[in-house]
Amino acid sequence: MIMEKNIIDSLVSLIADRVIEKISPKLNAILAEQVSAKNEDNRFIRGNKALAEKLGVNVMTVQKWRNDGILSSAVLADYGRVIIYDLDKVHNCLRHRPVKQGRRAAV
Repeated sequence: MIMEKNIIDSLVSLIADRVIEKISPKLNAILAEQVSAKNEDNRFIRGNKALAEKLGVNVMTVQKWRNDGILSSAVLADYGRVIIYDLDKVHNCLRHRPVKQGRRAAV
């Protein structure tokens, strides 16, 4: 009985992996289309450097916010070297982040 459950679990996991492999390129293409279509109104920002320029802060500040998890809900897609941010969510994250005592919040 335990062996049958392990076999079923393995098969389900294998099937799920194959489905993800099949649909991932299509989902990435759809997301890229949506980002490029809506990027005209500057709602989506591609990369830490572009976000830093838009906010008027240093790139290292954006990277620190990202490492600290402050911007985690604002990241639409993270392809390793390419990160896409939703600018509205970035502003929301920065408004609701904890501020260290004696410092003012950026933005």
